[in-house]
Amino acid sequence: MNFELNIKSLALKNVPDDSQLTILWVRGDKNIDTRTRYSKEGRIKFNEKFMMKTSLEFDTAREIYVAKPVSRYFAKFLELASCRLWKG
Repeated sequence: MNFELNIKSLALKNVPDDSQLTILWVRGDKNIDTRTRYSKEGRIKFNEKFMMKTSLEFDTAREIYVAKPVSRYFAKFLELASCRLWKG
């Protein structure tokens, strides 16, 4: 499966101006990210495309797509990033 996303902008509440933000998309061991952008008035403009090739497994018995496990490296990265991002 190939997919492409066009990320135009992101709006966040309570983000100070000039905060650095990067969007990271992880699927299994694959990852793609945007360039780091700076916030201004609660908005971040990206105007970037994500493109990834991946496979999807479908469990016919349960009629759901099977999630791919995230590698330990990215799981730890996401844990650290979310703690830093959501600290008050």
